Amino acid sequence: DAVGALLDAYRKTLEGFSGKSYLASEQAVYIDELEQQVEKDAYQVKYSEQNDPLTGVLNRNYFMSRMRQLAEREVVPTAVICVNINDWKFFDSQFGEEESDRLVLTVANILQDKAREAGFADAVIGRVEGDVFHVLLPLVEEDEAKRYCARIQEACDTFEDAILVPSVAVGCVMHINVEESYRDAFSDAEYAMFENKFEIKNAPGYREKIEKGINKK
Repeated sequence: DAVGALLDAYRKTLEGFSGKSYLASEQAVYIDELEQQVEKDAYQVKYSEQNDPLTGVLNRNYFMSRMRQLAEREVVPTAVICVNINDWKFFDSQFGEEESDRLVLTVANILQDKAREAGFADAVIGRVEGDVFHVLLPLVEEDEAKRYCARIQEACDTFEDAILVPSVAVGCVMHINVEESYRDAFSDAEYAMFENKFEIKNAPGYREKIEKGINKK
């Protein structure tokens, strides 16, 4: 009887320890999952505050914040680039919001892909209006910036799609004087962009190319 009572007490003790061990293990797993979810939620909140929901590039406010940081740090030279989608409103009116959004996303992807291909790890790309992107390329020389712009337009010109024609006008200037404001630099880049837009939209065959998808609706 004494031995049986001892074994029964020992069994109950082991069961108590194993129950506590199992509970602790479950709690550890739960806490780990909870911490991961909290980190994921925090990242998503931060991402939504910084990035354009359609394209994933920086939104206007965060782009301006990054621009101010470069100005405060006096980072020169910096290429200042204005990119505008040609006839975005035409695609929106003819094919609807879904296709016009796809056009914007296509251009955003090209801007990011060409920056990666060029090795511009510090490129700052933002969607500042519906069909307008601004790009800052810190510590990039003028010839490198111009090659980047040319590759963007080449990628757009060779993009194949039954409906979309991601034509873009691009203006690029170099910010080399720390006394000059980025506002003035972007004003100059925008002027150059409009000159480029005029050339593109008045080139032979442009209108026919843009309207190629109308008969396929």
